[in-house]
Amino acid sequence: MTHHRMIALDLDGTLLRDDGSVDPLDAAALHAARRAGVLIVIATGRLIDAALEAVRPLPIDGPLLCADGRIVACARTGALLADLDRLADAPACTKGRALAQAAARAGVDREHVAAVGDWLNDVSMLAWAGRSFAMASAPEAVRAAATETLTATSGAGGGVAEAVERWLAGDRVWLASGSAPRPR
Repeated sequence: MTHHRMIALDLDGTLLRDDGSVDPLDAAALHAARRAGVLIVIATGRLIDAALEAVRPLPIDGPLLCADGRIVACARTGALLADLDRLADAPACTKGRALAQAAARAGVDREHVAAVGDWLNDVSMLAWAGRSFAMASAPEAVRAAATETLTATSGAGGGVAEAVERWLAGDRVWLASGSAPRPR
């Protein structure tokens, strides 16, 4: 399937609630996004096994960007796709750089990439994405990096559903106009 849109999601405090579960509204939103042809990517500080365990029941078809973007794995199998820790510039690896590389590999333009996060390690991907959403309880630096702040708070659930709903509604306008606004 050819993808024209991509969404990157942080796990802890964003997709996952405080108890480690996924809110049913968030899961339903991901299924709707997938049906709409959105490539779903996970960008997390977790290592592969912990990330894989968290996303197994979800329709994640993009890569897992693990260890804050330093390790890239297949979301279905956990197979290692890239280990950027072995490169000379590994300290420069961020979720934002990994997301940019994933979008380029998938042929998705930056303006058609969304990101959702809640913490300081999400700033680079929120700043890079064409449209980005910070959880309401995120630190100021995170909210400042995002194009929008959600009403949902970290760890409570529902934030991913809110972001997907806003993004997909707005994306129809972007696709028709050929450009993506960066609302604040």
